[in-house]
Amino acid sequence: VPDSVPLDQAAFVTLGSIAMNGLRRTGCQFGETVVIFGLGLLGLLATQIARQAGLYVLGLDLDERRVQQALDFGANRALNPQREDPIRAIEEMTDGIGADGVFLAVVTPSSEPLNLSFDLCRQRGCVVGVGLFGMEISRDRMYARDVIFYPALAYGPGRYDPIYEEGNVDYPVGYARWTENRNQAAFIRLLAEGKVDVTSLAGARIPIADAPAAYDLLRSVDRPPTVLLTYA
Repeated sequence: VPDSVPLDQAAFVTLGSIAMNGLRRTGCQFGETVVIFGLGLLGLLATQIARQAGLYVLGLDLDERRVQQALDFGANRALNPQREDPIRAIEEMTDGIGADGVFLAVVTPSSEPLNLSFDLCRQRGCVVGVGLFGMEISRDRMYARDVIFYPALAYGPGRYDPIYEEGNVDYPVGYARWTENRNQAAFIRLLAEGKVDVTSLAGARIPIADAPAAYDLLRSVDRPPTVLLTYA
């Protein structure tokens, strides 16, 4: 961690890498449009990273506070899909083409967000599953645009591989350009360059001895995106 990055910001490195890996899985390139569906902690991080990568962003969330935060972080447009039509919004943003990719970071037992994500895509677009959601796929909605669905495994290639993580055997860069470690290094670099803001995401600092209170706060109606646990 470089001296210019405080440790309370560097503590976001794993979460930032998860957001970064999910975005990479969409395959979106600069000038393309991605939907960040679910503007919780990962979604708000992904919004910032996507904008820094030159992507156009439509943010979707049921929480109006998160919608506003996405706009504050540079989303080109953000809305509540229960109050506004997200399909119309993405068509307006893309001249009727549809999203190049959807970063799906919602938490719900419902399968509707997944199937709506298919509707938001252009022909042969991509949906990347980052959150925890129902998986009852509507074949018609997925096949209508020949959409591809990818899972995103945590923060990159190497995760859960004991040879990589515990044996310290790296993947050749020519075969896995963005491993979990390279994603983490890239995220720290964004922090050092001031291109990602994490300070406004942690609404409270709570001593580790009071950790249960932190989780109570995160389950409350007025929950912040996250909290920081502090140590003596």
